Amino acid sequence: MSKLKTIAIATHVTGIATINGKKLKPGTLIKEGDIIETGPKPTLAAIIFIDDKSMVKIIHDTSWEVPPEHLQNVLTRSIALDRGFNIFGGGGPSSGNKFLIATPTGVASTKG
Repeated sequence: MSKLKTIAIATHVTGIATINGKKLKPGTLIKEGDIIETGPKPTLAAIIFIDDKSMVKIIHDTSWEVPPEHLQNVLTRSIALDRGFNIFGGGGPSSGNKFLIATPTGVASTKG
């Protein structure tokens, strides 16, 4: 079994948030496959990916399994959601980085 790689760090947590069933705190290292869950309003957790400094903010009542860092040799951020995320960064168009977002319904906007 391969060792799971640390790919992000929690930078901000308000309210009730857990990682793999334990309290999530700023400074917590986040590995591939970790499960982050947030409690009721006004919970917010922010994480920054180590490689390109892109940020994901997770709001209340959300569960997210942190995806593997690499998929088919292209750096990818994969997010399945029904609500609760803001995404910032990604390294820009020339970086080869991209986010894959799966949602049953939604509205998306891109800034910058």
